[in-house]
Amino acid sequence: MFRKVKVKENEYYIKVYESFNEYENTVVLIHGWGMEHHTFKEVYKEIEKRYNVICFDLIGFGESDMMQEAFSLDDYSEMLDELLKFYDLKYSIKNLYLLGHSFGGRIIVKYLNVFKNNKIKGIILC
Repeated sequence: MFRKVKVKENEYYIKVYESFNEYENTVVLIHGWGMEHHTFKEVYKEIEKRYNVICFDLIGFGESDMMQEAFSLDDYSEMLDELLKFYDLKYSIKNLYLLGHSFGGRIIVKYLNVFKNNKIKGIILC
């Protein structure tokens, strides 16, 4: 499915794969530069057995919209914030864990320095 987010006053559609089964914990998988959600295919299959999972293509990668202008790390962290707010409103997320590979990890670090989200209980950077 696609979700709409607003970044730099522009709207973008991002490809999202989600699995919500009313678990207490939700894991968000963020791929690295030049990759797409398929990076986490095997991880996703295992994690969804015990956790809610959100996995998506960053703007400009995979099946998500291409950006209209160059994106900065700030822009990607804003995109992540928009996405997390949407899912929190939809599912009332209790505990959130962020897993970022390479550039996905940089997005997480930037996000944590800019946005306040008390539902984040842990991060994994790889």
